[in-house]
Amino acid sequence: YADIEKSQEPTVGVVVDGVFIGTSTGQFFDFFDIEQIEVLRGPQGTLFGRNTIGGVINVTRTKPTGELGVKASLAYGSFNTVTGRLVVNTPMIGDMLSLKGFLYYDNTDGYYRNATLNRDAGFYKTLTAGGTALLKPSDTFEVKLTYDHIRERGETVAVPLSSSNPASGDLLCFGPFGSPAVECNRSSLPFRGVYTTYQNNQTPVIADSDGLTGEINASLGGGFDLVSISAWRRTKEDVTQDFDGGSITFFLTNRQQVYRQFSEELRVVGEVTPWMNLLVGAYFFDSRYALDQTTRSVLFGAAVQNQNVDHSSKSYAGFGDVKLKPSENLTIGLGARYTEDKKNITTNFGTFVGKDAPCPAAVAPATLCAGNASFGKFTWRASADYKMSENQLMYVSFSRGFRSGGFVGRAASLSALRAFLPETVDAYEIGMKADWLDRRLRTNIAAYQTDYNDKQEEIVRPVAGGVVGAQETLITNAGTARIRGFEAEFQALPSENLMFDASLSWTNADYKVFRSDVNADGILDDISALTLRRAPKWQWSFGGTYTKEVGNGTLELAASMRYVDEYQTTIIRQRPDVVGRAVNDPRGLAESRDILDASLAYTTKLGGSETRFMVYGRNLTNNRGLSSTLPVAGLFTFGSGRPPRSYGAEVQVKF
Repeated sequence: YADIEKSQEPTVGVVVDGVFIGTSTGQFFDFFDIEQIEVLRGPQGTLFGRNTIGGVINVTRTKPTGELGVKASLAYGSFNTVTGRLVVNTPMIGDMLSLKGFLYYDNTDGYYRNATLNRDAGFYKTLTAGGTALLKPSDTFEVKLTYDHIRERGETVAVPLSSSNPASGDLLCFGPFGSPAVECNRSSLPFRGVYTTYQNNQTPVIADSDGLTGEINASLGGGFDLVSISAWRRTKEDVTQDFDGGSITFFLTNRQQVYRQFSEELRVVGEVTPWMNLLVGAYFFDSRYALDQTTRSVLFGAAVQNQNVDHSSKSYAGFGDVKLKPSENLTIGLGARYTEDKKNITTNFGTFVGKDAPCPAAVAPATLCAGNASFGKFTWRASADYKMSENQLMYVSFSRGFRSGGFVGRAASLSALRAFLPETVDAYEIGMKADWLDRRLRTNIAAYQTDYNDKQEEIVRPVAGGVVGAQETLITNAGTARIRGFEAEFQALPSENLMFDASLSWTNADYKVFRSDVNADGILDDISALTLRRAPKWQWSFGGTYTKEVGNGTLELAASMRYVDEYQTTIIRQRPDVVGRAVNDPRGLAESRDILDASLAYTTKLGGSETRFMVYGRNLTNNRGLSSTLPVAGLFTFGSGRPPRSYGAEVQVKF
């Protein structure tokens, strides 16, 4: 899944300190003080709820230690990149209060070149600062409060990939608008072309986020504990994008948004009997965002298109999970959750009016500019683990998850008020986790099948009855899809100084039934034969770490190679003069890649502190290519490139 619209839901949940981040934008964090990261694969709908059909990345930051301590690092790398991190813990205040402060700074010039403005492009600066207070008046009660602020400044970059072939539908290159030939047909150039843009406009990014999380842990007695997590987050954005990437102002947007979310989760967990562990809980989530988007295009002449959206979402859930141990070697897990979602949207469909007139006269009264919908889903899971020995375990599992339905904030027609349906997933898995050779070899092997119903797919299509060339993004429900595959992971310790790790996965993904009105003519077109997107068939990795005591410290050499097979990213109409057909645009093919990373580090004691010096290289083979591509059928095509080869050095101090 890849989209910036906040009315659409994530497919993989990012959870930070127990708080679900409600949009795909804003999910990227950089933490220096991580206690643990869990990567949970497959639907996690029972414990984590909706919008986790692909899994969950669960990040837990460290608690204040109550002892004076500092952890800091400073790094410098390619593209004039400077990165600094700092964590400070204070001594205990009284007998119950501990404090921690943290700071993160990153500044880069970017790895693109703007040929029109004759400068480097893609600069980005991020500053994160915050603190945590831990109040622990007794061994059975504690309160943790964390505040963080994220300040982002930078610019967006779009690489022009439009074609002069009329069959492409890219008006920018074959129409009367005069885009220079050097800026067209770049998808067939060597991949250095992916790192050049011709944008003639400044495209600043201004974003500020604030978050506040409160967590209460209390013992209720009788072996039961209570956990309460309350969280609030707000983001303000002002982002300009020169989407066509060319030297003429063909399609320029400015998006100003305010987003906020509030969530509350209560959980009670405990041991009912020696053979039964029970967890029950309730969850509430409330989010809202307002968008004011201004679009300027040669297609509109002197007119300016304004899109105003006000969107709100509420979710309520109750859940339970139980683990049963009928025997010493067998564990059975059962879980269930019921979720009720309510969504509302008000939009002016991107018409040529100011934001003081949010509902166009053509669809007045104003009630015709608003939509609302509710979705209720029951999800559940069942699993069984059997320990064949102390170090070998077999398991089977079934889980059902769902991704909430809703509205498309970027639609430019009455289709915006037609809610798309929730996406449901049934996932089956069987596997084995085992240690061998006196725990010097670890193997994790799994086979799985995932069945989708009403799978949500974003499609760019013409606006029915709109301005010539006008496009909109819609979410349409593919009837059914299936993904089958296997995964294998290995870790080996041939000696105390040497460790190897490797992984291999195979994926077979296809649509079973997929019909959509790709031409905005009211006719459902059968596009079931298209390739399911973002599903590489093969992936593998191999890496190793060697450590050796040298002098008063430890030398560590690490390297890893990873391979990702090619995969599709787009679905568009084949061409303007062919009705009823859609294709995976070849310009949206993310080609296979193999990435080599390596680092050399030395850790020693200096002046009472642990000091680590490191040099590193990323993508050492300089494997370049497209990171993402989007053909806006009938207008233009743009994309972005993967990070090229980079080097850097870092010093880290801890005391």
